[in-house]
Amino acid sequence: MSINRNRPERTLNCVGMHCPEPVLRARIELDRMAPGELLEVLSDDPEAEEDIKRLAARLGHEVIGLEHEEDKIRLLIRRGGGNRSDPSKDQHTSSPYL
Repeated sequence: MSINRNRPERTLNCVGMHCPEPVLRARIELDRMAPGELLEVLSDDPEAEEDIKRLAARLGHEVIGLEHEEDKIRLLIRRGGGNRSDPSKDQHTSSPYL
């Protein structure tokens, strides 16, 4: 999936951070965004790609782009339309942050 044509409203640089920090920060940023906005996430954590993809799917967001560049990944996520900013209402996880 190429993400060169889409311009994100926000970029989250998680390079140098390790699990679970990238997915936690992605959740916080997505909760702050309006439906339809794009979030770009940069990471070099090997677990971040799958963790963030699962987070997006669980919360109703869409990963619309993914690029690998050497040891880094770049994901582009479109914020879904549902209001998921209250983590206590997320019944799919025991953690209030995921």
